[in-house]
Amino acid sequence: MEAFGVRFFKRNFLKSSEIDLGAAVFSVETRRLRDHSGQEIALRLRSREVLSVLMRYRGETVTRSALAEAAWDVKTVSDDSIAHCIADIRRALADDGKQIIETVPRQGYRLVLPPGCRPASARSGDTARAVRSSEGPACDVRAPAIEVLPFEDLGTHGAGPPGLRAVLAEAIVTDLARYPEMTLMHRTANSGTSATPKLVWTLSRPRADYLVTGAVLSDGKMGRLSIRLVSAADMSCIWVEEFDFDLGELLALSRTIGRQVASAIGIKLIEIAEAHIDRGDVSAMLIENAARSRMIRDPSARSFQRNVREQDIALERYPDSAWGHFGQALALRTGIANGWLTKDVAAASARAEDLVARALALAPDNYLAHYALGKSLAGKGETERAIQAFERAAALNPSSTMVLVGQITPNLNIGNLARALELIAIAERINRRGNKSVAYQKAKTHWWMGASDEALRSLMASPGLTDGMTKLHAVVQLELGRVERARAALGPWLASNPRWTLRAEAMAKRAQAMPSPMLERWLSRLSEAGMPP
Repeated sequence: MEAFGVRFFKRNFLKSSEIDLGAAVFSVETRRLRDHSGQEIALRLRSREVLSVLMRYRGETVTRSALAEAAWDVKTVSDDSIAHCIADIRRALADDGKQIIETVPRQGYRLVLPPGCRPASARSGDTARAVRSSEGPACDVRAPAIEVLPFEDLGTHGAGPPGLRAVLAEAIVTDLARYPEMTLMHRTANSGTSATPKLVWTLSRPRADYLVTGAVLSDGKMGRLSIRLVSAADMSCIWVEEFDFDLGELLALSRTIGRQVASAIGIKLIEIAEAHIDRGDVSAMLIENAARSRMIRDPSARSFQRNVREQDIALERYPDSAWGHFGQALALRTGIANGWLTKDVAAASARAEDLVARALALAPDNYLAHYALGKSLAGKGETERAIQAFERAAALNPSSTMVLVGQITPNLNIGNLARALELIAIAERINRRGNKSVAYQKAKTHWWMGASDEALRSLMASPGLTDGMTKLHAVVQLELGRVERARAALGPWLASNPRWTLRAEAMAKRAQAMPSPMLERWLSRLSEAGMPP
């Protein structure tokens, strides 16, 4: 931390994103605990996730299954695993009397704030209450400011230190600048060779919310970039990653590295949108970001219904912001495509189309508005126009994995398997750690091609299974001749969705313009796996 020229002092005050829990203070933004002297209290990662869920629904009973789904990203986890996390949290909070984390017999757990302890601003689940109770006219909060600092030289040979660092920094800055979710600031270095370059400051600029900083090391043949996203408020590290590259291919790889970094930071910013809302920084952009993050974490009917409610708030309070318009359009199209919205589908589809048109009029260069247009056109079966809209979104922001993935189904629908595989490869290069949407599209593409073994491998490599992946898992197992495994895979999902039928599944797939031969194959397999008509 000395590179930042910042000294840390113990502090006893609370920030707006922190909640006093008596013996400890919880940061909504970083999901970490500290004592009142400012020292961090050790807490395992999974325990922090459990505490974050309990905090979000403080005062309410959270069932064990809900904790498992939110903190482990799966529907079932052993009671012992959850109990260990609860014990870990109670130890960190000095909650020997179990008065902060209460056990609700045969149900789950409930977090109760100690008497006199201050809650944070309304949690994101109470967005409507927070918005309607706020005083004065609506004022859209500015996008978080990101400042890219010059990278530190840890010893570079073969390519001059300023040149090597400048190439990487320029690639990252270029791709970060394509995200309207953030305001980008950049400090440039002079052309000298000093390991500590002279900084050129932009005058009259706003204070940064987050800093991107890093260091470069090379031996003349290979290079390594270490990069961090840091909260400017307290210098806590939010995200860190390393990238290895061949110096001989630096110019070609710098574009990939730039997009990987931009994608990771973009994803991280939407992940922490709810923390901003929790502390009262409500805006149409943050509501949309939180909705997008929620759907990535928990693609379910529950998330869809919550997103629709909160996007209505954004539309009501910020009628001249494009974010609420395309945010609600995306929520409606997602609900239709997944079968979560079954009534007045035609009216919802028409409304989504109108919202997209308004969003494009308000923000013609916002990549998400064009992405929403692509989803709307794809849902209407206008596949070629949908692909054009997705390609426009990708041109505006080539670092977005979501936009790349959005193009895959339309290309499959017109039989362009080569393009679908190309898009998957690009998405995997940008999102190195992988995510569920990429894994699902990869598995679906292999199933489409008749390569069920490859499809199964892609599913098993996913960090978790969504509803769509669970159905695909059953279908793939059947095509491999494993009837019992297929029924075992689909059975728990059917038990938790007792009203779902083949008819509902057909409606959802038609909303994605799945061609008739593939739809018949899909429904036939699900019928064999036990889905009722």
